[in-house]
Amino acid sequence: MAPSQDDRKPLRSGTHLKWASVLFSIMSPRMTFVTDDIKKIKRRQSFLQIAGILLLVAFVITLAMDKRLAHFPDLTDGEGSPTTGTVDAVGEGSIDGGERGGGRTRLMLVTGTDGRACSTTRGAEVLTRSLKNKVDYARLHGIPLYYAMEAFDDAFDIYWVKLPLLKKLMQTHPTIEWFMWVDCDAIFTDMARVVPLDEYGDYNLVLSGNATAVFEEPDWLGLNTGGFLLRNCAWSVDLLDATMALGNRYTTRRDTGLLLNRVLRGRAEASGDHEWPADDQTTLIYLLATQPHLWKEKTYLDTTKMYHNWWVEVAQRLPQILPGEDGAPGPSKWRPFISHFTGCKFCNMQDADAHEGQVENCLTTFDRLYRFADDQVLENFELRHKSVDNEAIEAIEPRA
Repeated sequence: MAPSQDDRKPLRSGTHLKWASVLFSIMSPRMTFVTDDIKKIKRRQSFLQIAGILLLVAFVITLAMDKRLAHFPDLTDGEGSPTTGTVDAVGEGSIDGGERGGGRTRLMLVTGTDGRACSTTRGAEVLTRSLKNKVDYARLHGIPLYYAMEAFDDAFDIYWVKLPLLKKLMQTHPTIEWFMWVDCDAIFTDMARVVPLDEYGDYNLVLSGNATAVFEEPDWLGLNTGGFLLRNCAWSVDLLDATMALGNRYTTRRDTGLLLNRVLRGRAEASGDHEWPADDQTTLIYLLATQPHLWKEKTYLDTTKMYHNWWVEVAQRLPQILPGEDGAPGPSKWRPFISHFTGCKFCNMQDADAHEGQVENCLTTFDRLYRFADDQVLENFELRHKSVDNEAIEAIEPRA
C-alpha cells in the first residue's frame, strides 16, 4: 500500500525538537559514565606516577644510608647488634649461641631509672656514661637491652621500680628465657666476661649473697639486688608479686620497714633515728628467710661476687687491676665483672652516705673504672685512653 499524503508530510520543527530531546536523554547517562571512567583512569595514572616517584626517592635514600652505615664498625663481628628497647636483634656469637632470629633469645639486659631528673649535671653525666657502658656490653655480646625511664606502677618508685618493670617484660616478651637487671649506679668492668647461663639450669633467681646471712642468720646485707638474673617463669612472677605486696608505698611499705628492722640483723642500727621504709633488697631477704619452702630451692646465691662488687673494695685493688703507663696489664688477673657504687647516689649527691670525702671518692673511682671498661671497647678501634685519669685518647698497635 502506498503511503498516503499525510504520511509523506515532513515533520514539523516542534516534532524535531521533541525527538532530539528524547535521543539526548537516552544518550546522556552513557556519556556521563564514559566521562567518569576517563577521570578514574587519569586519577589512577596520577597515583601510580606519584607512588613510583616516592619509591624511587625511598630507594635512593636507602642506598645512601647503606653506604654511610658501611663505614661504622660492627662490634658484633658483622651479624647485627641489639636495639635499645627491643628483643628482635640477636647476633650470631651472642650469649645464647644461636643465630639471629632463630631459636629462643636466652638473655635480655634490663636497666633504668624512675624518671626523676638528677639534681646535678655531674650526676646526669654519670648516669649517661653508665647507660653507654651497658649499651657497649650488650653490643659486644649480641644481646638485647631494655632501658626504662618511667615507673610502670606509681605505687613502686625509686629502687622498687625494677619489680613491676620486670613483671611487665615477662608478660610481653615470653620468648626471653632470662632477664638480667643491673642498677643504674653499677657498670660492667669486665667487658669480655660472658654470663654463664648454663650453670644455672636448676635455678630461677641468681644473685650475689651469703646463704648463712640469708637463710640461717638473716642480715640486712645478706645479698644485693643491684645485679641479678631472673628466669622468665611463673615462679619468678610469684616472687615479684610477693615482694611487691610488701612494698606498696601507699599501703604496706612503712609497716614492712618496721617489720624488717625487727627481723633482719643490723637494719635497725643502720637506720638510727630514721624510720626507713621497706626496700626491695631487704624485703627479698625477709621472704627468703621466712618462706624458704617457697623460694630457697630455686635461688642461687653466688659467693664469688659475680654480680656485685662494692666500689670501695674495688677501689682498694685498682693499682693491681689498672694497666701501667706503657699500657701493660696490671699484675692482677682479677677483674670485677660488675662494680656497684652503692651509697654514692650520683643523681642526688646531697643524699650520699655522709662520710668525709665520700662524694669525691665516688666520682673519682667511677671515672677511673668507667675508662678502664671503655678501653676494653676502644681497643676494637685500636684506641685507648692515655690514662684512666683523663679523657685523652691515643692510638695503639693493632692486635695480632
